[in-house]
Amino acid sequence: MNFLCIENFSGETLSQVIRDLQFKDKDLGQEIDCFNFVDPSYEEIFSGILRQKVSLPKHWGFFRKANSTIHFESHSGRSLFAAVLALGSLVFTSYKHKKLGARTVYCLPPESVPAFIQENSNVPENWDVENRIAISQGSLFFYEPWYWHTFSNGTAQHFLVERPVETDKIDETPKA
Repeated sequence: MNFLCIENFSGETLSQVIRDLQFKDKDLGQEIDCFNFVDPSYEEIFSGILRQKVSLPKHWGFFRKANSTIHFESHSGRSLFAAVLALGSLVFTSYKHKKLGARTVYCLPPESVPAFIQENSNVPENWDVENRIAISQGSLFFYEPWYWHTFSNGTAQHFLVERPVETDKIDETPKA
């Protein structure tokens, strides 16, 4: 599993902005309903950190207070990482299924995933802890979204980090 933590990435400003907003119950914890924010400078900053051009889908950037459900993040074939900006101290924990040895959603046949989630996501006895990483407030943490994981219940902003969509546009820049 690949992960990267950038400490002291952000200050208190974002926490102050969302502190009075209402969180609603969702499948993976409480989230601010219909409020996503991706800072326009983050694509360039994340690209610099990861040393490759990336894009951040605008339908991400949501804020969550996680629950204990063991899950993987939604992602696509272009996904490189998921990332969280810790607005409070968090603990990231990754898991391996005791019986099947599954560390990622891709260790399972696609047709069995819904039943597997139903039978295992809220049964911690079915899992072994693989990694437990403390993430301090203000840190930016990158991880691979297809691994089974949880976050402790501190507040975090969540992002998906993808390869940019290639365009068919012809470069018309004059060559010297």
